[in-house]
Amino acid sequence: MKKFWAIMITNAIGMLLASCSNNEAQNSESPQTEKSEPAVQSAAMSEDSSNTPVDITVGDQTFRVISLHDEIMEYAAAVENDASADKKEVYREKVVRPLRKQVAEADAHVYDDYYSFLSPNTNISKLKENAQKLAEDEDRILQLVEEAVIDATEKMSGIDKTIIILPVNPDEYFIIDKMGGVAGVALSQDTFVARVDPSFTDEGLKHLIAHEYHHTLQTEKRAEAATTILEAFVMEGKADAFASEVYPDYSAPWTEPLSEKGWEKLFEKLRTEGNAFDYKLYMEFLAGNSNSGVTHWTNYRAGYQITQSFLKNNPEIPVEEWTELVPKEIILGSEFKDVFEEFERSEG
Repeated sequence: MKKFWAIMITNAIGMLLASCSNNEAQNSESPQTEKSEPAVQSAAMSEDSSNTPVDITVGDQTFRVISLHDEIMEYAAAVENDASADKKEVYREKVVRPLRKQVAEADAHVYDDYYSFLSPNTNISKLKENAQKLAEDEDRILQLVEEAVIDATEKMSGIDKTIIILPVNPDEYFIIDKMGGVAGVALSQDTFVARVDPSFTDEGLKHLIAHEYHHTLQTEKRAEAATTILEAFVMEGKADAFASEVYPDYSAPWTEPLSEKGWEKLFEKLRTEGNAFDYKLYMEFLAGNSNSGVTHWTNYRAGYQITQSFLKNNPEIPVEEWTELVPKEIILGSEFKDVFEEFERSEG
């Protein structure tokens, strides 16, 4: 049951990002990298094999980074050169099958539906252009990923991870305009996807890596149980709380406090429709609904505030311990305990 709800939630996020498509660079040298440099070994990439996976080792933990820029460019070139080509089949051949092979070689574990996050794009010329830009910027991207995993593992280590770097489709305007050109999804306890647009910022990418890394830690520690809406919110809130501890100076827009009216609308909705996990309702809190007064990212904002309330009430609990707590335990240790128990009584 735990795994089922985690998969449902990550699928919901991925599907929203796809549907929304229709509707500050820093110096790469950082004190964190300098401090941890002796513990890090990055696999060198040969000039004639730029799409070779890269291993970043931090202490006893290895992160395998699989970049798909070259595969996306091959897909784009193939369909540009053959107007009659079946885009889906070419995409499977040029992108999905090579990735499947690399994932298997990394011994990574993903749920069956994870290829739904991979899909061909009709804006071929722009997709190719973006993939080319990301390929040219690959050294910077890998440097930022390395810095992020060093910073994140200083807070909490885990098992070996696989990180898949995938270009954002150019018509996914919500990611590009509202999310700083980055989006991600955790696929299992050891694998996550980071989707990147050329417009990304150093800070945004590093925050994303820390956020998705924490999702894998929650799954690794069997702490992802979410049978109610509020518990599902806290799964995201925990990941953002972790990323905020790693990067306290970065403020993601989806962690802005929910207004008093926003909380009223949220609780009004749950009193009317119930707190049990419902896919459609979860999507409404994620995307927003102007008719009901629900703002977008309500799930992230509420989950983050609930988690921050727990941490304020329990400042002595280290990251490792609160990561291992299931969302219900976080809620019951926060100022939102009473309203959650009210919802539980009404469900009973």
